[in-house]
Amino acid sequence: MNRFFWSLLFVPTATALFGQSAPEVPVRAEVEWRTYADLATPWRRYERLQGYLDGVWIEGAEAVIVRTPDGQTERHVFPELPEGHPGPHPMDENADRVWLIRDQQWIAAQRSEDYRPHPLRRVRRWHDANGRLLDSLDLVRRFDTLISAKVFAPDPLSRANVPYGGLYVDGNDGNAAVLDSLRQSVSVRVTWNGSGFVLANSAASIQEFDPPAVTVPVLTSSNAVFSRSDAEFEMLNALFHLNAWKSRMATLGYGSMVHYSIPVDVNAYGGADQSAFDYATNPPRLYFGEGGVDDAEDPDVLVHEYGHAMCYAAAPGTNISVQRQALEEAICDYFAVSWSLEWSPNRWADVFTWDGHNTFWAGRSALNSTQKMYPGLVFTGPYSHTNVLVDALVRGRQRLGGAVMDGLVMEALYSLSSSTSFTQFAEAVLHADTIKYNGVHADGLRLDFGTWQILSPGLELNEPTKGATDFIILSNEHWPWPSQASRTVWDALGRKFNLVQGKPLPEPGFYFSEDRSRILVIP
Repeated sequence: MNRFFWSLLFVPTATALFGQSAPEVPVRAEVEWRTYADLATPWRRYERLQGYLDGVWIEGAEAVIVRTPDGQTERHVFPELPEGHPGPHPMDENADRVWLIRDQQWIAAQRSEDYRPHPLRRVRRWHDANGRLLDSLDLVRRFDTLISAKVFAPDPLSRANVPYGGLYVDGNDGNAAVLDSLRQSVSVRVTWNGSGFVLANSAASIQEFDPPAVTVPVLTSSNAVFSRSDAEFEMLNALFHLNAWKSRMATLGYGSMVHYSIPVDVNAYGGADQSAFDYATNPPRLYFGEGGVDDAEDPDVLVHEYGHAMCYAAAPGTNISVQRQALEEAICDYFAVSWSLEWSPNRWADVFTWDGHNTFWAGRSALNSTQKMYPGLVFTGPYSHTNVLVDALVRGRQRLGGAVMDGLVMEALYSLSSSTSFTQFAEAVLHADTIKYNGVHADGLRLDFGTWQILSPGLELNEPTKGATDFIILSNEHWPWPSQASRTVWDALGRKFNLVQGKPLPEPGFYFSEDRSRILVIP
């Protein structure tokens, strides 16, 4: 077949090219379509074309023209391309330069491929003009399959609904007689390489890159049930939960947020009781330590650390300021709690139920049990006051369900910046509700965030939040304003109430006065 190209620059309509019966072709004068294949079945011909912008390949811009045996065009499929012209491609002509399309925007990129024959690997990557990774794609198509395993879901203490201690202890990877009985049977997605099952899938890849060195096996059997005292247990536990969580993201519309299979070392940090997400590697990695209770055994830890990968993917390089760091820890704690609630209602408020809340460390809570109020909080580190935001988010989840609330939080991640405050993130969640559900959940969400004054009642979202950390108690027996017989207050939805001494009070809860004082009405 002779290779040729045709350009919409010279073809104002499909009729000019194909005759009167041809369907309409998208007219984009600057885009050139070149035929690269002409295939046929006994019934139809399929001409395949690749799009170019000013002679530069447009990644993923392929078109198909379907023709009848006598050459008439029956139908065509053209991709939707961004409006406007992005200007000249900024990279050197000698580079393998391409145009990427992301969110209907032209993005200039350089394409490269990494290939090795043993073990087989072929990965295509795209970088921007500064060498930063924009996207990657594993080009090797392997046979993904499911194997049988047992994991903790969500964790042994939640399953048994007991605190840490007694029979329910880590025991340095021991205590199998008790803890093995609390495993659950699952199917884990892995990769068949032709001779064995590799512990990798589209979400995660179990690897060894940080001490202590523990060999990652290629399994020879589809029956992969291991005792929690076996090294393979933590590997399969991590692989299952990370893949299941990413599948949940996909069902909510965010499957492409973390667009790579993240490398995971479940025996990391030199055995210390620590876990981390490292964005500086290519691709980023997850590290799970073995100190105390092995971190990779607790799905709360797994999903929390993966939450950092989600935040970085949605808003790279923004986790800088102290409050912003605390915000991200709170978001990741919320994801951990939400995932735990998918499996069990027991002990859900104990973030890191298995890894924490024990003799090794105290863990964290999803409840603002001390009723801290957001205005006036001093953030001294990344774990400061995380439960204030987590509490508000979980309140939303309890009312709306995990699918709705998780999706709102995931959408809000794209609004993160290096200076995002708790209030601004609450605004982003409300904005997500507006664009996804026309704001039908706004009143309830305002109440959730207003409970801890993350959002101020009766104010527009862009108004500053201020106030004190104390509050005034009002009851039928106690009127706290001796010189005033009435007082105007607002609830978290901005509804106005006129309080009159000696008259019935509104429902118990927090209200706010004109001077922004908080008033707690009690029976």
